[in-house]
Formats: sequence, structure tokens, C-alpha cells
Amino acid sequence: MWKVLFQAGGRRPWFAASGFLIAACAFLLLNITTQMIVFQSRQVIGQNWRSTYDLVVLSPGSTQGEQVVPPDHLVSLHTGISMAQYEQIKRMAGVEVAAPISFIGNARFPMPTVRLGYEHMLPGFYTLTWTIRAFDGVKEYKEYQRHSLIYGGDVPCDGGVCEWPEQTKKELQQLGVDTYFSVRQGKYFTGMPHPGTFLLAAIDPDAENRLVHLNRSITQGEPLPQQKQLDVYSDLPKVLDGNGEERPNYIVPVLVNQELPQQVTVQASFEKLKTSSGDPHVLLQQNAGNTLQKASVEQILFQGKVPTPQSDVETFMHGVDIEQEGSTLRLRTSEEKSFALNFLSRPTNLQYQLMREKGPDGKSAYQVVPMPQETGSWDEYEGKNLAVRPLEPFPDVQYEETITYGELGSGSYTRLGYAIYNDAAYMLKPQGAFDWHKLSASFRDALNWLPETTYTPVLPTLRYDAQGRPIAPKQVLPTTNPQGLSLQSPLALTTLTAARQILGENCINVIRVRVAGNVTPDEEGWKRVAQVAQKIHEKTGLQALVTLGSSPRPTLVYVPGIKEGVNGYQQTVEPLGWIEERWISIGVGMLYLNQIGVTQNILLGGVLLVCLGYLIVTLSSLMQAQRHSFAILSAIGWKPWHPPLVFLGQVLLLALSGGIVGIGLALAIAAGLGAAIPWEKVVWTLPGIVLLALLSVSVPMWQLWRIKPGELLRQGAIIVRERKQERKGVFRWPLLGMAMRSVMRARWRTWILLGSLFCSSCLLLLTLHGIVQFRATLQGTLLGDYVLLQTAVPQICAILFTTLLAILSLADLLVMQVQQRRKEIGVLRALGWYERLIQRQFLTEGCLLALTGVVPGVLVATGVLLVQRQMPPLLVFASLLGVVFALLLLGVLLGILPALRAIRRLSLLNVLRAE
Repeated sequence: MWKVLFQAGGRRPWFAASGFLIAACAFLLLNITTQMIVFQSRQVIGQNWRSTYDLVVLSPGSTQGEQVVPPDHLVSLHTGISMAQYEQIKRMAGVEVAAPISFIGNARFPMPTVRLGYEHMLPGFYTLTWTIRAFDGVKEYKEYQRHSLIYGGDVPCDGGVCEWPEQTKKELQQLGVDTYFSVRQGKYFTGMPHPGTFLLAAIDPDAENRLVHLNRSITQGEPLPQQKQLDVYSDLPKVLDGNGEERPNYIVPVLVNQELPQQVTVQASFEKLKTSSGDPHVLLQQNAGNTLQKASVEQILFQGKVPTPQSDVETFMHGVDIEQEGSTLRLRTSEEKSFALNFLSRPTNLQYQLMREKGPDGKSAYQVVPMPQETGSWDEYEGKNLAVRPLEPFPDVQYEETITYGELGSGSYTRLGYAIYNDAAYMLKPQGAFDWHKLSASFRDALNWLPETTYTPVLPTLRYDAQGRPIAPKQVLPTTNPQGLSLQSPLALTTLTAARQILGENCINVIRVRVAGNVTPDEEGWKRVAQVAQKIHEKTGLQALVTLGSSPRPTLVYVPGIKEGVNGYQQTVEPLGWIEERWISIGVGMLYLNQIGVTQNILLGGVLLVCLGYLIVTLSSLMQAQRHSFAILSAIGWKPWHPPLVFLGQVLLLALSGGIVGIGLALAIAAGLGAAIPWEKVVWTLPGIVLLALLSVSVPMWQLWRIKPGELLRQGAIIVRERKQERKGVFRWPLLGMAMRSVMRARWRTWILLGSLFCSSCLLLLTLHGIVQFRATLQGTLLGDYVLLQTAVPQICAILFTTLLAILSLADLLVMQVQQRRKEIGVLRALGWYERLIQRQFLTEGCLLALTGVVPGVLVATGVLLVQRQMPPLLVFASLLGVVFALLLLGVLLGILPALRAIRRLSLLNVLRAE
């Protein structure tokens, strides 16, 4: 019987089989591509799920609840966490490591003493010029320069004290001499001016070693001790404060970062001037005082770079004295290796404001807020750069000792000795040096990078000039300016005990916490860390920010200039331009995982629904083609349930054959693309196709049950009486009216095509929206961009396969409909219609059906998006609609092409004989 039905149906059963083939192939291919997107996305996110720490505990007044945080704000530079709170957090259940950081303050570099020249120098006038230059990665700045006029006199000295006549001192003052020395003592002895500052931070050595294995990175010396209290400096256990009272003098052990971030050079030029006389009295009599400033150089004693603590870690750790030997300088190491701590200020955070205009990249941008220059009063920096950080005075400076260098006269160099903070003085003693590159941390992992200013500075990148024109990228480096854009990372690390002794109990800025156990890259892992954060907040009142799945988001920030006279600026500062900072998108990995799940559900759900709808309309079309055969069988005595059962068996046979071929084709395509094949999905694809066949066959079986053999066995075309309303509106145009009547006359055929268009439009819109929403959610952060890059091929394949499914299903159905309308085409030809006119009618019908079927599908898909709260912006949605309409119209036109070809090949005689 099935053989008879297959022969009676002609090509129609094979069209139905091709429908199952398309459904099986498309479902499996979309499943494979979706699985690739999900697998690769989860793999990338899982690899970058955890950074060095899982959450940070911030001090009061820090950033609160922002989704995107500037790197300068993630680590607050304001203290506020107490030692008691730290001890409480450290002992909480679920906390593996709690590592605190205390940014104590900006301390002065030790001022090296310098001996220039050589023994037995000639009496006369000398000049010494100090120049400090810093390179910030963009250009070089002259940050400091001092020019001194020096007199070397031949005066007797006893025990380092030289006998300078008062008359000589007055004469030197009249000549404009800044300082003087005795050539009998040998080389000129002085101190290096403007030593600058370095940032001193405190850590818990044990916690830091457990978090990043700090001890493994030590390149020389010893690790920091685990202290309960500071040791007293044995050589000078007591010092006097301003009131003459004794105060303890403690040793502060430090580890020095051997990679200094600054690019600072100090140059010295020591020259002997050519004068008419070396006696100041003679020069005054000759009235030659004004000519000293313009005197030519007689001899260059030294000219070159000077090793400084800012640029040479060995100078910082091992020596404070520099002496000229020949034409070079030699560092004189000190066995003691310690110097007094003098703090000048505390570091502060940048302040940002949102700009009204978009940045050069078309995205939202920010601007750093300029600050008044305070460097004059703090004597830390004399450059002309823009100040963007307010200077915070160091608290509780009770006393500072002043030490004089050189001869006891006007213009001698002075520096600070010990200082009293919190009723004590402090001597910094280098314990060793470390290389932060050897730390077991992810500071260099771009995808899950978090600012770790304890070990390395956060360096922005200059991307555009002030006019918004792209330039070659340049990293902006820190300089000696404590108010500068890039903050120095701590040069030296000490113990938390020292921070508590200097600053008091509330000395901690931030605590980095790593949660115990395996924190999985999913919602369960996120909840586990969030519970620890909530517990910290409940017990301490501090904000704990979960950093799982966080990733940098490149953000443009404009660095403006400022005019002379504004905020105390003595000269105009030109704008730097647009820098790119890595702002931190908190927890975006969790957002990406959720979006991946939504995208997967939309794609697979859409494919299943469209395959179901497509098979329903395909089988309905097959039933319409075979209804005459079933009518004959019913007329000769078949029971009412026999035709549906035969049709069901036929459908199952077609489903199995088409499904097997479709699965094979899908596997071949997947193998060609190099995709991983999910065999568990392959195994269930054929049963799934059979299940879809059973669901989709219900509609045509219901139609067969209601079959009326008498009506179906009538010969000839169906004549429909013209209605009055068909004489108005669009029916007045002959071609359009004919197309409308043809559509309304064959209702089942029309509903089948409309159903196919409806399902195809739903599938296309949901698929395109899923991919667009997936990309929109992930774009912006480095992690999201990397996931999109890794899944670009599966995304393209998903769109391609969905489009092919929609177009092929439409073409398949339209070809089936053309086969059913051969008699109608023949009648029109017999009535005198030209081929061109018939082709235009079919094109009109196709476009009319496309518009009528796509609109409801788009509306239903829009409703689905609204229910899932996934509605995109209006402009994006309009673009998606345009693409959907264009693709479906293309599918309709491609499906009509066989009809146009059939019209040309139609045998009019055979059609009339059958009619």
C-alpha cells in the first residue's frame, strides 16, 4: 500500500523526506554550534574565573556598589580598617588567606652625600648645577634644577672646622656666592638636593607569602620577620623631641622592590670658573661681582649622571655616600644600611567626572579633575606637570630634626634627620630585595587582571592626542610628582606591626581575601564567595566586594590642561590627551555565564519550535497531495482509522530515512569545520526527529479523519462565486486581485505557507537576536572580547545554518505547492495568459504571502523577547527586523524560481486532458 501511495504522490513524499532531512541536519548542526559556543565560552571564563584573590574588603568611604570601578578606586588609599577587624576576618570560617595592605605614606629618599672634584683643588670660584629629569613614557620633563655659585678658599681647618674671616664672608655675600668650602680639606662635600619621595607600604608577611609566595621572589637578603613589636635601634635607642623629652627609636625592616618604576635621571655639572682673580676682595675692588654669573668655564671637574636612590636600587639599599674618583662616581657602601624615616604626605585617589560628549572611540568617557599644585609648600616636586591628586598631610608629625651639610655658612645644604610620629622615631633598614615578576600571582593575566598596586603600578596608555586623533600607544609612567597621574607602587614593604606603630590601630587600607576550597565557575561558586563576603559585612560592618569573574574594561579618560594663574599654576599646562585605563567590570563572568545560558535556550528552543512547525506544514502539504488516494481507499471500504494509520507509518518511514541522512550530512559538515561532536546529542537526534514526526503528524491525521470521499472525488477545478466585497479595494487591480483570490481560494495551501513563513521568521529573529545580544553583553571587557573571538566561527555557523533552514524550508514548500498547481497554470495558459503574466502573478502571491506570514512571526518572537526581558534597543531591533524581512523575501523568491521554470516547461495538452 505504501508503494502505491508513494507512486501516487509522485515527488511529494520525497519532498517530505527532505523536510525531515533538513530538520535533522539543521537541529544537529545548530546543536553542535551552540554547544561549541557554550563550551568554549565556559572554558575561557572558567580559566579566568579566579584572580589572585576572590574578594576585597574595603575601608569605609570606598567605592560602593559600582559595576565598573576605576583601577585607582578598587584599592582605597584611605585607611580605616582596624587591626581587630583584620584579626576577626582572618579567623572566619571559609577564609583561606586574608592579606592586608597599609599604604603608610610618601617618605623622603635618603639624601646621599656627594664629594666632587679632587684633592688639592685650586682656590677660586666654582659652579655646581643639579638637574633632575623624568621620563613619563610620553616625553621628558625637567622636574628640578638648581644652580649654585661656590667659592673654594685657602683657609686653615682644624677638626673639620675652618676659620673663615668675617670680612671674607661679607665679601662672598656681596659677590652672590651661595656657599663656600676650604680647598685644604680636599674635595667639595655637599648633599644631593631634592631627593624625592617613595611610597612605603605594610603587609602581613605570612599572609602575603601564602597568597603570592612572596618569599620565593626574594633575590637578595632575607624575608620580612613576623613581628609582634618593633625592635629598638641599638646604636641610637633614644632620641629627643622638640621639648627635650626622650622618645624610642625603632627599626623598620623593609623589602625593596628591585624594579623601580620611575625613569629618573640626576645630572651634576661641577665646573671651575675663569676669573681675573681667585681672591673675593680683589674682585670687589675690580667691581667684577656682576661678571661672576657670566664667567666662562675654565675647567670641567665633573659632568654626568649621578646614581640616586630613585633610579638605582643598590644606592637605596647599600649606600648613602657618593665620591668622585677621576671622571666617574663611586658608591661608598655603608655597613649599617639604615636611615631615618621622614614622611611628607600620604597618597590619594584620582577624581573623575563623566564627560557629556563621547570619547574618540564613540563610547562614554571620563575626565580626571585637575587639582591645585601644592608642591611648593611640600617641597616634593618642582616640575610643571598637571596635578591630579590632592596631597594629604601626614598625620601627627610631632618633631623633625634638621641636619646641615657643608660649611657653617649661608646657603649650606640641609636635610631632615629623624622625625617623631606617634611618640617615636623610626630608622628604615633594608632587609632584602624582591622581584615581583616571580610572584605566584596573575598580575600579568590580561583577561582577569585586577590592580595590585602593592607590587606594580597601574599604568594607563595614551591612545589619542588632545584633538582626539589616534597616536602610537604609549604607557604613562610615574615620575617624582606625588600629584601625578600614575601612582608609584611601593618601593619598600614593611610589616603590619610597623604600620600600626606609625599610624595607629586603623592603619589598613584594604584586605584581599582568598576563599578556601574549590570555587567553581558557576552560580554555586559565586554564592559561596558571596556568603563569605556577607559574613564579613555582618561581623565587621565593612564592605566586601566579590571579584570573581571580573575583567578589565578599557575606558578612555581625558587629561586636560590648565591655564596660568588658575589654581595657583605659574604657567600654562597643555592637555595630555586621551588615556586608556583598565577599569574593572565587577563579576561580569557571572553575567556572561547567564547570557550564555539564555542564548543557548533561545537558539535550541527556536530551532525545535521551527522544526516542529515546519514538519507540520510539510506533512499537511503531503496529506493534501495524497487526499485523493485516501478518498478512493475510503470509498472502497477502508475504515476511518485506516488512512491515518497508513499515513502515520509513511511519515515514520520518511522520518527515519530523512533523519538518518540528515544526521550523516550534519556530521560530515561538523567534521569539515573541525568541530567537536557531542555524541550524546547525536544519539538522541534520531529519536527526537521521530518524536517531532509524531507531534507534527497529529494535524494532518486529524484532517484525514474528517475526509469526505464524495467531495474529493469530483473532477475539475473548484469554482468560487465572486463576492461583492471582492469588487472593491485591492481587487480593482487585476493582477493583485487575481493573486488575492488565488490565495483566498486555496486556504489550506495558504495556511501551510503562512505557517512556514511564521516559523521561519520566528527562528531567524530569535537566532539573530540571541547572537546580537550575546555579543552586546560580552563586548567591552577584555574577557568578553576574547570569548567572542574564540566563538566567532560557531556564531557565524549558527546564523548561516539558521538562515539556510529558513530558506530551504520555504523553497521546499513552495516547490511542493507548485506541483499542486500545475492544473491551474495550464488552465490560465489555455485561457490565453502569457507566461510573463503568470510569472508576475506568482511573484505577487509570493510577496503577499511573505508579508502576511512574517509579520505575525515577528510579533510572536517580539513577545517572547518581552517575556524574557531580552528586548534590545529600538535601533538594533529595527536592524534585526530588516535583516529578517530581507532573508525571508529572498527565500520566497528562491522558492518561486522553480515555479517560473515549471510554467515554461508545462505541457498544455496534458493539463487539459487531465482537467
